[in-house]
Amino acid sequence: MDSANESITLDQDKTLGQDKNQNKTIHQLKQENKALKEQNRLFSSILDNAPILISAKDLDGNVLMTNAHFSVLDGPAPDAYLNRNIYDLFPKEIADELWENDKKAQNSGTPIEAEEHVFHKDGSAHAYHTTKFRLLDEQNTLIGTCAVSFDITDMKRLEQEVQYDHLTGLYNRRLLEKTIENELARAAREQLLFVFALIDLDNFKSVNDQYGHLKGDDVLVATAESFRNVLHRPSDFCYRLGGDEFVATFCAPCQQTANELLEALRKEINDAIHHLIPDAKAPCRASMGTRIVAPGEVLPFCQLYSEADKALYCSKNSEQNNSFWHQ
Repeated sequence: MDSANESITLDQDKTLGQDKNQNKTIHQLKQENKALKEQNRLFSSILDNAPILISAKDLDGNVLMTNAHFSVLDGPAPDAYLNRNIYDLFPKEIADELWENDKKAQNSGTPIEAEEHVFHKDGSAHAYHTTKFRLLDEQNTLIGTCAVSFDITDMKRLEQEVQYDHLTGLYNRRLLEKTIENELARAAREQLLFVFALIDLDNFKSVNDQYGHLKGDDVLVATAESFRNVLHRPSDFCYRLGGDEFVATFCAPCQQTANELLEALRKEINDAIHHLIPDAKAPCRASMGTRIVAPGEVLPFCQLYSEADKALYCSKNSEQNNSFWHQ
């Protein structure tokens, strides 16, 4: 074979090799493109069907993306959120809350968690547990934030049912037993007296007998409102244990302050009940038994309750009924 033929053969082999490599590259690109399309399909399916809110905003609060679940909100269709500012999409109070959390996420190197509140299309208010985190570009430059939000409205409603008395809205016994140790410890740290007051209503049964149970419920609700009117500091707690039995706990710097608050509470309750049933055959009034715990004094709940109960018994059986007694 002469040199010319050898050269042609080598060129053909080279061309065939290039064609094979090109075909291999095209096949690989097709496979990669197919994989990308599948990933995109899965990603879109998740965004479209996940029962959570997923969104992204830029550094000025303009919406970059939303998922299909935004259709539940009191607002436009999910796609209509794009390129609009949150202050154009939500009432100011809600937008302020959302934007404040967005700014926290922008300034945080780790995701932040917050409770946020929005309205659904049916007008109902909903609470969401939201995780927000930073979005970065290829140069690790901050470009915005992403938010993932789960509806916790039903969970919070159940939590309230566990912690609150349904009729009066006061806390219940379960929460009292759960929090009492923390409140005692807080009073000790702040070197304050801790006041535990056990209250019930004398002649409450006669109210039900004379007026019926609905009026009895009105008396219980009015009693609860009296608690709120007198004990409304963040460290004041009021509970309904059941029936006509209540507990109030609060801190006081001295015995005199404690007595003044207890007397104000007793008077508020009695005035409210008298306003409801001024012509009761037997006066329904509040009796109180209290146990005041000094800073550093260790007292388990069962003993605290027992000693307050003894004081309540003394209050009920004293000549000056419906007063408050200290144990």
